[in-house]
Amino acid sequence: LAKEFIIERHLDDLFRKNFNDWYEEVRKNLNIKKSDRLSQVIIDLSELYQRRNLLVHTDGIVSNQYLQNLKNSSLSLGDMIDVDSIYLDRQINNLEFLGWFVYDGFLNRSL
Repeated sequence: LAKEFIIERHLDDLFRKNFNDWYEEVRKNLNIKKSDRLSQVIIDLSELYQRRNLLVHTDGIVSNQYLQNLKNSSLSLGDMIDVDSIYLDRQINNLEFLGWFVYDGFLNRSL
C-alpha cells in the first residue's frame, strides 16, 4: 500500500509539471537519445500541451502564460487559437512518433 502511494504520488507530481520537464524525466529514465527530429517533435508537442491548456482554461483565448511558455509564438495576447484537421493530423503523428521512442526506450531498458 505504501509503495502504491509513493508511485501514485510520483506520477501525480510528474504529470503536474510542464511538458518539457515531463519529457526530460522520461528521456533520462529510459535513456532516450536526442535527435533533431525528436527535438522538433518535443517543441511541437509542448505547443500542443499549451494549446490544450488554453482550450480547457481560457476557451481558446491566448493568455500571458501561453506566451511565456512559448517564446516563439506568432500569436498575440487575446487571439483565439485555431485547431484544424491539418494541425490535429500533425500533432497525432508527433504523439505517435514520441510514443515509439518511449516504447523503444522502455524495451531497451527492460532487456
